[in-house]
Amino acid sequence: MFWPKMRDQITIYVQASPTCQRNKRRVKKYGWLPPKEAEATPFDKCLLFLLDHTLYVKKGKTDLICKCVTMIDPATG
Repeated sequence: MFWPKMRDQITIYVQASPTCQRNKRRVKKYGWLPPKEAEATPFDKCLLFLLDHTLYVKKGKTDLICKCVTMIDPATG
């Protein structure tokens, strides 16, 4: 299904609807997020995660062990 200009039409409809305008939230129930410090140099800091999981196979009698290492650079994502 394709609806061209769906976002624009829904925005116009919601802005024109008195019920939507009367019931919309004006105050957020949560606080503001603290500002994030941007890292200036890529790969200055690296985050390492080790994922360890044991998989059981019904056909064979041996277990498969799967380990994964993930590295994320906070500066570049």
